[in-house]
Amino acid sequence: MPSPTEATRSQDDMAHRVVAVVNHEAITPADLQEAIAMDRYQNRREGPVSDEFVRQFLSKMIDHRLQLQEADREKIVVRDALRVRRCWADRRGWAPCR
Repeated sequence: MPSPTEATRSQDDMAHRVVAVVNHEAITPADLQEAIAMDRYQNRREGPVSDEFVRQFLSKMIDHRLQLQEADREKIVVRDALRVRRCWADRRGWAPCR
């Protein structure tokens, strides 16, 4: 059985691993777990989390970070989530930015 110091060190190591990199911005397991916990709390979801759910959630996290980075590059001030989605779609040729 690991000592408390070893267990803490192991948790710290886990928090510093990287599960994804989005244009030089790392997503750690701790980031992913925190975001999933917040999503489950806000949406009142209970029960175990499947590996498939984690993969899908990570994919959404990556997309979200890409959108934020693009908004920052394009100097878009985020005031309205719907407007950001519309502008993102416009930049990809899906719909006009309103």
